Amino acid sequence: MKPAIYITALSTPEKYNLLSRIRGNPISIEEEDGLQRQPENYDCKVHGEVPLLEALKNSYNLATIQLGLNIDLQGAISTLQRSGIEQEIHAFPSLLLSAIELMSFDVAQMCQSIANGGFLVSLNSVIEVLYSNGNLYSTMVWR
Repeated sequence: MKPAIYITALSTPEKYNLLSRIRGNPISIEEEDGLQRQPENYDCKVHGEVPLLEALKNSYNLATIQLGLNIDLQGAISTLQRSGIEQEIHAFPSLLLSAIELMSFDVAQMCQSIANGGFLVSLNSVIEVLYSNGNLYSTMVWR
């Protein structure tokens, strides 16, 4: 989910660029079940206000969550879908914490779209390997 949040933010250059400052302070998020979540950065440190580039480069959870709250979360979901993710995604607060289950093929499709300059090119996968005589050597299921 993080790449979609940053791509969505950077697609509005009048608001965000790589030097835009993002707060990365502790936050409490109430989930649909009423529970309060207090996410942390992977290093358990609070980095405060940081440039967007630093938050992205270091994958700071707190700054990413704040950025996600400031942008249109539905826009980030649309970014995911434009990158090839076909499943329905609901805009729950936990989505900001990357609480989404994706198959590895879908993640590869999203990364392919990012690497391809934002253009969706459907991935192909090997589903069978045959011997030279045409007999089946192996079958792989990806979707």
